[in-house]
Amino acid sequence: MTLSSSSIKTVLVIGVGPAGLVALKTVLEDSVTAQWNIIALERNDMVGGVWNADPSPSLPPALPRSPIYNSLTTNLPHPLMAFTSDPFPESTPLFPHHTVVKQYLHNYALKYHLARHCRFGREVVKMSWQEQHSRWRVTHQKVVGVDTATATPSGNERDVEDLEADYVLVCTGHYYQPHIPDFPGAQEWLSDQGRSIVHSIHYRTPLPYSQKTIVVVGAGPSGRDISREIADVAKKTYWVASRGPTPTGNLVVKQGIERFGKTGVCFTDGSVADDVNVVICATGYEYSFPFLLEGGALKEGRVDGYPSKELAANANQILTCTGKLIHPLYRHMFPAVSTSFPPDRLCFLGLPSKVVPFPLIETQAACAVRVLAGRAKLPEVMYEGSLPCGHELADEKQFQYREDIAQEFGAGVAVQPWARRIYANKEVLREAWKSIERKGPDHVKRWVDGVHGVDAWVEVMDGLIHADQGQPCQFATSQ
Repeated sequence: MTLSSSSIKTVLVIGVGPAGLVALKTVLEDSVTAQWNIIALERNDMVGGVWNADPSPSLPPALPRSPIYNSLTTNLPHPLMAFTSDPFPESTPLFPHHTVVKQYLHNYALKYHLARHCRFGREVVKMSWQEQHSRWRVTHQKVVGVDTATATPSGNERDVEDLEADYVLVCTGHYYQPHIPDFPGAQEWLSDQGRSIVHSIHYRTPLPYSQKTIVVVGAGPSGRDISREIADVAKKTYWVASRGPTPTGNLVVKQGIERFGKTGVCFTDGSVADDVNVVICATGYEYSFPFLLEGGALKEGRVDGYPSKELAANANQILTCTGKLIHPLYRHMFPAVSTSFPPDRLCFLGLPSKVVPFPLIETQAACAVRVLAGRAKLPEVMYEGSLPCGHELADEKQFQYREDIAQEFGAGVAVQPWARRIYANKEVLREAWKSIERKGPDHVKRWVDGVHGVDAWVEVMDGLIHADQGQPCQFATSQ
């Protein structure tokens, strides 16, 4: 079927990390939207988003393009992490190095011919709804220092350009704007020359912290990895983690920071560390969409913690970003307010946190494109004044969310029957895999050589889980 020129719409995808790539693939595979104009803008010089490491980041306050540190491996087993349409290559280590994930995403873009729709080295700076034309006007500019020699077929790259789009899919991720807690007394403590508080977005290796006293704040995967790495070279390392991890080696675990004194860091247990040189905050990131703020489609409503009842009461007027979330959104994707633009014209992909991101975004993209193509509709009432509670969909919530939206929008992306079980044992699997890696590359090879296909990988993972539980496992013992 060929559409008339009046029926041809323009879809803009902002960002071509994992969310942008799967958005492009899904738009291109739908028989309706595939005939539209499809454009993606990316501020970096390649696809992959956060997985394109920045090995030599600028010093604060400048921000690197990625928070990935040199030793980073995935915190999820790759059979669980992968897009359901595209498993990782045969014999990939169960928790691959970040360079493997980068190559996986680049191969994904090549397989589906996605780069032809991308303009690299372009940053969106303003996006506003044009009522008279019922379209978005999007202003984007050339990013200084990014090679765009092959970004545009014509070779013409103007510093600032405008384009118009009917639909916009925001796929910019949420690992760029670091969040540093406002510690009481921190400024006084910092007045002593030689002390610093930095975010883990700047961390790459432990070497700069050799023979120093370091505090690492944060119980997530980055806080865990960084504190353990630094403990091997530092004079002393304090790991502040409220969830009570197990101390190892030269590592002192603390539950929280009460305040900073003039001479030391005061912990919640009453102890004080007087010789701290650096505090590294592995404390997460904030949602940030300056181009939507600039264009008036979003307002800033920063408050302490999550939004207040006052914000909830006024949420029917305009979308609001507090740093912790955007509110109100329907299904964490579509504006659920009486805005000047139809709610199906703007969609966010990849906002949920504490999830298995790739397959969740894959489901979101399938649902969004069905709405764009007219195969599914948003409900008339999407917001009823409830107090927002953030985008965290930890544990079972993420799987139920995927199933709920797939059913609601008629998207045929199913949660694998083994996914819940494997996710519940992800920490067991990670520790078991580290134990295998410590035995050397030959031992790793015996576990992964020739393993191909979902069923085979599930067998490997179940074998590791059973071995941890002390149960006999033919597969595991054969290794």
